[in-house]
Amino acid sequence: MRFPAISPEGLVLAHGVGSRADLPVPLSLALYAAGTAVLVSFLALVLLWRTSKLRGDAAGWPLPGVVQAVVDAPAVRWLLRLVVLAATLVVVAVALFGPTNANDNLSPYALYVTFWVGLVPASLLLGPVWRVVNPLRTLHAPLARLTGAPPAADRLPSLGYWPAALSLLAFVWLELVLPGRAEPRTVGLFLVLYGGVQLVAALWFGPGWFARGDGFEVYSSLLGRLSPLGRREDGRLVLRSPLDGLDGVRPERGLVAVVLVLIGSTGFDGLSRTQFWAEGPGRDAYLSAGPGTVGLLFMNGLAAALYLAATATIAAATC
Repeated sequence: MRFPAISPEGLVLAHGVGSRADLPVPLSLALYAAGTAVLVSFLALVLLWRTSKLRGDAAGWPLPGVVQAVVDAPAVRWLLRLVVLAATLVVVAVALFGPTNANDNLSPYALYVTFWVGLVPASLLLGPVWRVVNPLRTLHAPLARLTGAPPAADRLPSLGYWPAALSLLAFVWLELVLPGRAEPRTVGLFLVLYGGVQLVAALWFGPGWFARGDGFEVYSSLLGRLSPLGRREDGRLVLRSPLDGLDGVRPERGLVAVVLVLIGSTGFDGLSRTQFWAEGPGRDAYLSAGPGTVGLLFMNGLAAALYLAATATIAAATC
């Protein structure tokens, strides 16, 4: 089976905007407008909406009991987990032992398109689906029975969401920077290393690790907060306003870092498609990951700086 050709620069991602020539306005004007929109939005929320009108996890209209019974049935959940685990193992096997040409191998498409891009609509429509079907959780369950109680479970809360931020940063570095990132063997090696690190950490810290250390599960859970499907505090499955779900997010250490990695990597993806990058730092990026790594870190630092500036401005405006 032959797939559409992949360029040496890797796969084209859904959030890319193309080159500078594709923009209807100058790049500098677009950047100024985007920054102004973010700042005005923050100020408007603080000045015009001082008291939240959302109800968080206490809101929602209960779904019929039969729907909840099917969704929560152990047999249904384990069937889904086993299907996803089988599909994951097939992708890894094809990546490591299948055709070496990316155009003849499904693994790059499975990781970068089907999974990474598809995780967004799936989570927005159905909620934190990756938490339910995560193949790493499926593999961890029997391993945990063999290794016994995790020795550092009590230390997990102190880590916050920083492990998830780092794991997402590792993935976006692979996706946007690493030369040859579309090569099947590279995809297979990443999946094996990522899964191995996650499983070892979960055996050390307990199954709660995945909710804080697996960047994909944390990403899906954050997106799931915007889903019209959710659960009340009593566990009842409900239909709700997506904003009510978002209001249920509680601030924890490292959670902002996760969001900033997502914003900063998207910013770098846009930067890497500009004429400036193509003719300057990125012209040899396929031969060396150095310029891309610097650019990715710079855009993440810029996102953090803009966030700190916006919060400082809001704090000053409310004094």
